[in-house]
Amino acid sequence: MDINQVLQELDRLFEKGALDQVEGYLSGQLEIAVKENDFGSILSILNELLGFARETSQYDKCEIYGSQALKLVANSPYKDGVYHATTLLNVANAMRAAGRLTESMEHYQRAEAIYESQLPREDIAFSSLYNNEGLLYEEMGEYEKAAEVLRKALHILSQHPGSEYQQAVSNANLANTMVMLKRMEDARTYAGKALELFAPLKVEDSHKGAALAALAEVEVFSGNIGKAVDYYQQAENCILHHIGKNAAYLRVHERLENLRTKDRGKDSGAKLCRAYYETYGVPMLEKKFPEYVSRIATGHAGEGSDCFGYDDAVSRDHDFGPGFSMWVTKDTYDEIGEALQAAYLALPDTFEGYQRVNSSHAMERFGVCIIEDFYERVLGGGHLPQKEEDYLLLEDCYLACAVNGEVYRDDEGIFSNIRNRLKAGYPIGVKLLKTAQVTARFGQNGQYNYERAAKRGGWAAALLSRADAVKQGMQLAYLLAGVYAPHDKWMHRGLKELNAKVYSVVEKLTECGLKDVKETVDLLEQLSMILLDELRKKGYVTMEGTFLPDVSTEIARRGQFYMESKEELVDAIVNLEWKAFDKVKNAGGRAECQDDWDTFQIMRKSQYLTWNMDMLVQYRLDFEAADSVGRNLISEKYARMMESTVPDEYKAIEKELPVIPEAKKAIMETIISIQVQWMEEFASEYPGLAKNARIIHSSEDKPWDTSYETYLRGELGTYSDIMLTLYGRFVVERSQKEENLAKMIMINTVKMYGYGSLEEAHKSQ
Repeated sequence: MDINQVLQELDRLFEKGALDQVEGYLSGQLEIAVKENDFGSILSILNELLGFARETSQYDKCEIYGSQALKLVANSPYKDGVYHATTLLNVANAMRAAGRLTESMEHYQRAEAIYESQLPREDIAFSSLYNNEGLLYEEMGEYEKAAEVLRKALHILSQHPGSEYQQAVSNANLANTMVMLKRMEDARTYAGKALELFAPLKVEDSHKGAALAALAEVEVFSGNIGKAVDYYQQAENCILHHIGKNAAYLRVHERLENLRTKDRGKDSGAKLCRAYYETYGVPMLEKKFPEYVSRIATGHAGEGSDCFGYDDAVSRDHDFGPGFSMWVTKDTYDEIGEALQAAYLALPDTFEGYQRVNSSHAMERFGVCIIEDFYERVLGGGHLPQKEEDYLLLEDCYLACAVNGEVYRDDEGIFSNIRNRLKAGYPIGVKLLKTAQVTARFGQNGQYNYERAAKRGGWAAALLSRADAVKQGMQLAYLLAGVYAPHDKWMHRGLKELNAKVYSVVEKLTECGLKDVKETVDLLEQLSMILLDELRKKGYVTMEGTFLPDVSTEIARRGQFYMESKEELVDAIVNLEWKAFDKVKNAGGRAECQDDWDTFQIMRKSQYLTWNMDMLVQYRLDFEAADSVGRNLISEKYARMMESTVPDEYKAIEKELPVIPEAKKAIMETIISIQVQWMEEFASEYPGLAKNARIIHSSEDKPWDTSYETYLRGELGTYSDIMLTLYGRFVVERSQKEENLAKMIMINTVKMYGYGSLEEAHKSQ
């Protein structure tokens, strides 16, 4: 079979838009390749079928084609070669599109391990891997990590002439990541670069659509809904032409329709206020207060449906009309506050057929306001948070009012700096604690109370339980999206664009009769599983089980740990390990080091102080979870080390230890190889310190090598899958930044022993 001819015909089908013929054509060619026993063609066609199934959102077929491709290459001479890695990459992409993020990450990591063993670091294959890993991190909500790997992809591509298309794709992906990070100017730059690269290639595909969609969101952020609609229309056409009405098309189409509806709302409060400001406010400020214009922040935000963009004909029955706010510092207010307010009230009180509202409530929302007074008012009388714990006292709906609407101008940036700090969302510890509380309430009422009340005929209790479950479910969707939930009356409306799945189930629940118990229970359970799946994707939940009140305990515990300082977490972990170490039983009796607390805590703290908070929290959770079921991770670590030190004795206890899958072992070995290299570099620079580290000597040329590997292998073998992923990512990040973890740990060690630096400690040897 001439596979190039097959692929050319496939391209022709795509070019003429004959998408309905693609799968049939490829399936027929696959049969021919199988009859000819043409391995290369079979694998290529399976990968094409897998990609087409992914692009057309046929996720059940992704599973079939992916399994066939992996089985084929795993049973071939190409196992663990580049073909294998490329197939793993394609399967990972399909799993990502299907929402199976953990499986996707595992395949990416395995592909990366193969590439690293087979290819130079600057090979273009790595750029494809990083591009797709970036999309996975986006799905996981880890946008900073997404940006990091996408930049790595661009760096590699910049060294490969003729990679303009791939560079365009990477720029498009980065543009959308920047949108999620609210870095709109960066998003505009990357999207513009992508379109610039696509132009001479005459490309009209879903990747170009992604760049156009990013530009659309930039325009939405700037308030240019008309431009956003144009960009989304172009994006929709690109996707439709390239692949048809897949999941990406439907997302773009829904967003486009929502924006079209908003753009048709010429009389929306937000547009009316902006137009009033530009028509009357700007000239008034520039003419009467030219020396103060740069000290006056202007805009329209706070309470009211119009600030959220939710106003309609019904909401215009009170306090609707043109107006704008001017936020100033207390000093500025003392200088011109009264004159500024008088000038505002002197502006025309009708505009485009609407009367400016001058009620006492409306005047709280419009006119002159001291910046601190504005935030205190919209936060429900609460003060601006100064530390993490302060956020626990604030309600989502008040915070939503503090960051909604639009700021027209703010040269000083005082008002916007506060706004942006609040916009960043809850600190992770607070977010987890609030998530735990909401998750528990949802589960209690949605998975338990409603059905029990209904069974005994307590319909008032059933009504309250169902209503609260629906509210808590929506609240949880907002928390998971990192968006403050607005007031109850707008919560469902805001979900339409935020989480379509939750929005749809809540719609059905509101239409379902209170006494339709089976349908209500089924819908509540459906909502439970959607939310639980998102909690797992976020990494908030690792435990088994689906009863959310139980699940919430892990989330709360995780949140409590994040509220601690890094030093507190490290101390807690070291104390847990010391207690476990005390219980370790050695064949020759109690070891001398088991009574040396000072040395133990220095060595362990030296390591843990290099870790980030995510790693410390996860390790502490894992350690406590193991302890709760009678597992001693320290005993287990030393038992695993016996495989290298006393293999015969290890065989006797091997069956008592949890089995480590081969894929996990491969990740461990990759990590170990990096750390051993670090230790070699450290030992060459500070041989005396390396010799005196907590290492058992094993040979003259590398006195620490085998034992260092053994120790690492034992420790990594006790890590949970999530912990190993976090640790592996941490090690790779250090390597990419050319930081030596062995050296970082030793710097901590010598400081705890009272030395000012490594050099000082080295000289004392």
